[in-house]
Amino acid sequence: MKLIADSNVDNHTKRLAAFSLGEIDPGNQTAIDALVKLITDSNVNNSTKRLAASSLGEIDPGNQTAIDALVKLITDSNVNNSTKRLAAFSLGQVDPGNQTAIDALVKLISDSNVNDSTKRLAASRLGQVDPGNQTAIDALVKLITDSNVNNATKRLAVFSLGKIDSDNKTAIDALVKLIADSNVDDSTKREAAFSLGEIGSGNKTAIDALVNLLARSNVDDSSKYYAASSLGRILTKEHMASLVTVLKNCLSDEIYKSNFDNFQEYYSLLWNCAQNMTYQDFYQAWHAGEDSENLDSPSQTFTPQNLQAAINSDRLLSQTIHLICIDTSKFIDPNHPASKIYTEIVKAGCPKCEDGTPTTMTELQTYWDLLETDKRVVLVFYQGMGSQSPELSDRILNDISRFDNTICVIGDQTSDDILNRLRSLQS
Repeated sequence: MKLIADSNVDNHTKRLAAFSLGEIDPGNQTAIDALVKLITDSNVNNSTKRLAASSLGEIDPGNQTAIDALVKLITDSNVNNSTKRLAAFSLGQVDPGNQTAIDALVKLISDSNVNDSTKRLAASRLGQVDPGNQTAIDALVKLITDSNVNNATKRLAVFSLGKIDSDNKTAIDALVKLIADSNVDDSTKREAAFSLGEIGSGNKTAIDALVNLLARSNVDDSSKYYAASSLGRILTKEHMASLVTVLKNCLSDEIYKSNFDNFQEYYSLLWNCAQNMTYQDFYQAWHAGEDSENLDSPSQTFTPQNLQAAINSDRLLSQTIHLICIDTSKFIDPNHPASKIYTEIVKAGCPKCEDGTPTTMTELQTYWDLLETDKRVVLVFYQGMGSQSPELSDRILNDISRFDNTICVIGDQTSDDILNRLRSLQS
């Protein structure tokens, strides 16, 4: 401490002393006072002040003297941006939730003389200091809506909003507005879509914005992927119908071939909807906007989603059947599908085989015969949309036919055909 206070000691030595104080005795008030004095000394250069600020962030979380010194450093017009950034970083460590610290970070964000890098760091720290603090939320929202702020800074503010308060209307509205803004770049929209998935659970405004993002033709694939991923976290049953109507246009052969990751995300969302909607509701959502006179009846259409929705609508089947649909077009080796079939069964929630993964159809049948579940497990095999993969061989189909309760979807079987077969299994 004496070394720091000595005016005859050079700045480099003082920096080392400041660093050491941050290491040797956390919580020591004498050390804190020495660092504070160093920060406020006009004869000390910025590099030394930065290290003192860093040490204050570690030495005693919650110490008001340290907080006041860091705040003063942030508000000092003679201090450069690099030093202010480190002070802002330390404030985020020294006392999360401290209103004095929050107010200082907010002031830093709104200061037109502060550069974007410093504002970004302040925005980042606001996302950590006090989740739910309305002052912090308002400051981040203002940063997002400021046309003079660059996209990189807006992205960090968006990221912080995603942490700061779940279901906060102000935050959600700001993120939704950002997604709809044609002047905002795709990277920022992706971050906003992701953050809505963090704070918008069950929120209609957030869900509608993400569904609309999926429906827009001028949105890049990565943004749509983030929107779909976020919807998977926040979607509720009340909003599934509008999503199904949009998703039916996202499952084309072209998307399957050109962007399989997106296709999988859309398919997973659609499958979740099918599991939670009635058959009739799902069918109507799928065909929304079409001429009702030209529609096929639901009984003429088979998709895994339609079939699952139909089972959900059946009072008896919904209580007794565990449906597992397996897309055979995903088999790398359709002549040896045992391990892949087993993987799909386990992924659907069935217990693992105690003897390891079955590699032959004989081993798979043994696992199947010993399988114990609350509901009757039914396997439905089908060829995925747009697939040009070879169908299962007659030998494999014959093996599968020997498994109790399995159905192979071949040719022109309809959902009603399969439902009738399932009902016959109940007798």
